[in-house]
Amino acid sequence: LAGWFELSRLAFGPKHPLALNFAGAPDSMRAVTAAEVRAFHAEHYRLGPGMAVAAALPANEDPFAFLERFSAILARVGKGAGQVPAPVVVPPFEPAAEGGIGIGIGSYPSADADAPQDVYLAFTPIQSISAEDALVLGVLLDLLAGGETSYLHKDMVDRQTRKADFGITSVGAYLDDPPSNLPCVSFSGLAADRVSKESLESLRGAVVDRLAWLAGLKPGSQELREVGA
Repeated sequence: LAGWFELSRLAFGPKHPLALNFAGAPDSMRAVTAAEVRAFHAEHYRLGPGMAVAAALPANEDPFAFLERFSAILARVGKGAGQVPAPVVVPPFEPAAEGGIGIGIGSYPSADADAPQDVYLAFTPIQSISAEDALVLGVLLDLLAGGETSYLHKDMVDRQTRKADFGITSVGAYLDDPPSNLPCVSFSGLAADRVSKESLESLRGAVVDRLAWLAGLKPGSQELREVGA
């Protein structure tokens, strides 16, 4: 996780809540008392706008009947809970300076020191994005690196079409869920002995080149018609 937290610090700012270790910094957690944990739980883990629920129902379950039962449970549990906390407001992002490039290499315990590595490349996060724009951006990321049919798979993985041996076995891309809205491209299978700032810069360069090509396509071009098909 060290690499992910370093990436988050570059994307959101070193002191932004989304850049912090969600489990707590190890050095700080060693000094936390049970009373402090209970106080934190009482303040933040209660019914209110900041609570999210995911429910998986059997196919024969009536969702409306379930919601009525669930609502009754929440009303009963919520009695005496005190004032409902205000919705959490996410502070403005403070990403690394535009044009700046940060490349970090992190490690974590593994039974195999030579195990293939994963690489993550993130773009500047979007403070606020509409559902429509998020859908469009998701489609773009799929075209760019969404598996074996993507442009980057052809550029970097497929032995018949790749532009060079980048040392990876697969590519992926996604738009992280709100509130982070962080567009990411991932690479898997990079041999441990090939992890270096030079190899990571090579991966980044291939992504930038393909994005520049996509940005230069003209409306109605043959390439766009093939995508639409």
